[in-house]
Amino acid sequence: EPVTQEQLDAYEVGFKASLADGAAQLNGSAFYYDYTDKQLLSKVADPNFGALSKLVNVPDSEVTGVEFDLQWQPLDGLFIALAATYLDTEVKELTAFTQAGDIQYDLSGSKFPFTPEWQANGIVNYEWPASDSLTAFVGADINYSGSFQTDYANENAPLESFYDIDSATKLGLRAGVRATDDSWSVMAWGRNVTDEYAVNTALNSVDYILQYPGMPATYGISFTYNWF
Repeated sequence: EPVTQEQLDAYEVGFKASLADGAAQLNGSAFYYDYTDKQLLSKVADPNFGALSKLVNVPDSEVTGVEFDLQWQPLDGLFIALAATYLDTEVKELTAFTQAGDIQYDLSGSKFPFTPEWQANGIVNYEWPASDSLTAFVGADINYSGSFQTDYANENAPLESFYDIDSATKLGLRAGVRATDDSWSVMAWGRNVTDEYAVNTALNSVDYILQYPGMPATYGISFTYNWF
């Protein structure tokens, strides 16, 4: 069955500031989103297959949030970027199934599934001339995702621990060289180098409750060539 087009009334206030004689740019905003018929995933009780995923309309819901980002070049060759977001989500009105798909609940007051309150990331890159034709570079990035739930929950439908996902922090590193005309580059890299175990999602699938973890520590070498 098709869902209804959602409606959003969005209110936002923010700022943009140039700092350190133009070497840094700081942006920030606070916002409030008032949704009518927001489209979110829920469950239906199928007589043959049990709980199945379905896109539904949430009659009334809202999001309040704050975000900022900073880009800073404190010296030649060094670039730093930071960003963070805080979200407070709430379902104001919804009668639907949870992941179990057996009973319909009044789910008013639940948070949005798959929506961490806090997310943040940072990037640091540094490059310098290795010769007249080569530029060397090193860098790191860090990503943080706060805890979140993959099911609706309130006092009527307490959240089962399977659907409560822990926060995770992942670190990436890289180093390489590139031609000064950007015609080619070679880079060694590592993703999630601390081997952080993090679950991305947890779902009820027929007779199973499944948790899907993210990638472990991964390493590689990349070569890029620009033909034009």
